Amino acid sequence: MISANRPASVTPFGDKRKTPRWAVGIKGKIFVPDRQYGEECLISDLSTAGAGLKTSCSAALGTKVVLYIDEFGRYDATIVQSYRRRWA
Repeated sequence: MISANRPASVTPFGDKRKTPRWAVGIKGKIFVPDRQYGEECLISDLSTAGAGLKTSCSAALGTKVVLYIDEFGRYDATIVQSYRRRWA
């Protein structure tokens, strides 16, 4: 999950969002400037303060990234949560 407005100290437990999220299925790209690395992603949910992504790109909490959302534009953001789930 990335956010343009939230500090990296937000915990993954409970929903503490100030703005509602909408489920979407929009393609995008995530770019990590410090590593000069980017790849495609799927934006699974979106609000005015952040987005949930599905991607194989990994970055530490607090990492500055650039998110390109198809048909929406370019956004500077920070990684604030990360989940790795394994489905059986």
